[in-house]
Amino acid sequence: MTFKSFMVGVSAAALLGVSGPALAQDSDIEALKAQLEALTQRLQELEAKQAEQAAEVAAAKAEAAKAAAQSSGGGDGEAVVSSGTDRVRLKISGQVNRALQYADNSDESDLMPVDNDASSTRFRFEGEADINEDVTVGTRIELEVESDSSANTGFDDDSGGFDLNERHLDLFASSKKWGKVWLGQGSTASDGSTEVDLSGTDIVGYSDTASIAGGINFGGTTTTVNDAFDNLDGLGRDDRLRYDSPQFAGFTVSGSYGRNDQYDGAVRFSGKFDNTTLRAAVFYAEKSNNDDSYGGSVSADISGFTLTGAYAERDDAIRSDLDATFYYGKVGYKFSVFDFGDSAVAVDYAYNEDVDTAGDEATAYGAYYVQQVDAAAADLYLGLRNFELERSGVSDPDDVFAVMGGARVKF
Repeated sequence: MTFKSFMVGVSAAALLGVSGPALAQDSDIEALKAQLEALTQRLQELEAKQAEQAAEVAAAKAEAAKAAAQSSGGGDGEAVVSSGTDRVRLKISGQVNRALQYADNSDESDLMPVDNDASSTRFRFEGEADINEDVTVGTRIELEVESDSSANTGFDDDSGGFDLNERHLDLFASSKKWGKVWLGQGSTASDGSTEVDLSGTDIVGYSDTASIAGGINFGGTTTTVNDAFDNLDGLGRDDRLRYDSPQFAGFTVSGSYGRNDQYDGAVRFSGKFDNTTLRAAVFYAEKSNNDDSYGGSVSADISGFTLTGAYAERDDAIRSDLDATFYYGKVGYKFSVFDFGDSAVAVDYAYNEDVDTAGDEATAYGAYYVQQVDAAAADLYLGLRNFELERSGVSDPDDVFAVMGGARVKF
């Protein structure tokens, strides 16, 4: 029985319970009827207001659920996935990057489907929770899933087919005041220090030149592009303890210590001045075999024109004749001519000494085009690169020429 029904019943009983002279007076009966009607109307208004308030609460809950779903990686406000605990925000993301690669070394040529190793196919799970207003803790699991990597696939060689590799398996604690600490498998402090690139074309061509046609051998030799070229980029990803300082005036200082007594340090800068964006990094790294390396890179975007450069050296602890050197330069331009996304073009040049064999001089140059398709979270790309190797004491092997075109789609 509702409150309204109860009150109507009580009022009716009170009306019927009136006896004798009271019922004899028509005016009294009319007054009671008016009171009953007023009471009924008031109850109806209260019930309508209660229903309106319930609708507002339901709408607020729906909006909160929508926001939570979007922060957890749900599309269009729909909660596709949720964390196993309501204390942690969970996000699932990743990408698929497939391409066709053509390579020719004068002896052989082939067209092969590959996974673009410059930005490989992968998926990740990220979880975050706030300890207080300043401290956030989190986790990250990121796995690379490659079939026929462009960095390893050669003629009549599919690089072993399917590869599942760990990229990140780590924990972190982050504070705006104190910085960020990482523990587990992931990027060391020096990772990416020779790969700073604002050109918008690094998905197909950047300082790691062997990401295209890396498994292709120079004509007349067994030396591959991977053997002859190296951007000497620090310690990469490994099991480590890493610390990143808070950013101060655009600068961040990082250091890490990994297994087998490997350690490194890096300083990074990121800033914007009027129409110019500038990023840079320098590093020093000591490997477990006592090889040390140092260098860095810088990239500027000046109203769409981009300039990128990198340099690094490796001191071999055992063979001084294999103290390798790396130089890299790139010029590009970003522009918008299509409604569906921005475009970028670039040309680059890379030079290595003494990477594989003492006296080796390896040169690479290329051209690249990338087209964004915003509605599909996709990048379409085309790149070509020529690799040359000069080897002391022998006839120079034939060049490797490679073209790669494909698409990366993020989710």
